Amino acid sequence: EERMVEVAELAGDSGYFDADFYQNNPFYSQLKSITLDQLVTGEQPRETACSLRGLPLLNSQEVAEGRVSMVFNRNDKNTQFAGDFSYRKVLDENNQWQVVLDDQGLAIPEWYVMETVEGDVVNDTNTANIRYTSQGGNGFFVIGAPDPGVIGGQIEQVKRLNETQIETTQENGTQEILSILAYASYCGQDLTAH
Repeated sequence: EERMVEVAELAGDSGYFDADFYQNNPFYSQLKSITLDQLVTGEQPRETACSLRGLPLLNSQEVAEGRVSMVFNRNDKNTQFAGDFSYRKVLDENNQWQVVLDDQGLAIPEWYVMETVEGDVVNDTNTANIRYTSQGGNGFFVIGAPDPGVIGGQIEQVKRLNETQIETTQENGTQEILSILAYASYCGQDLTAH
């Protein structure tokens, strides 16, 4: 209860906090953790941390969905490793995305991780990622659950539209525009959200 009040205060008037969903979602009161082996060395060029692709991104038309990524230099090329959080959706008869609900009327979380397979995410306007998803649903993110591994193969094309936005295109033609949530003070940018 105390934590819920804290989360509500942090969300403020943003519209991103729903007390009913907070208490009735599948992850409520579960302890979740994921441990990753170190992918990159701690010392990286500043431009990797301050790259558009290295900052938190979200779609302004979605709630509580977005992308968090890390850009690092490997073999003289800037590469991205990212995590995407979304909910299962289907296209309705009006070609609009609708969230799919489970038997309890709750949205079904979906997680993806991705890495760059083509291009330099700092220097190139167009790049490509390979997207991975868990073979075993949400169990991949619950402590003590067996690791079901990940399935890869879907390619995502990414185009930098400007200094604060990218456009992603999935193999099925689905497109999404992601914008920077906020610049990091480390990058010497305005801290206001864009």
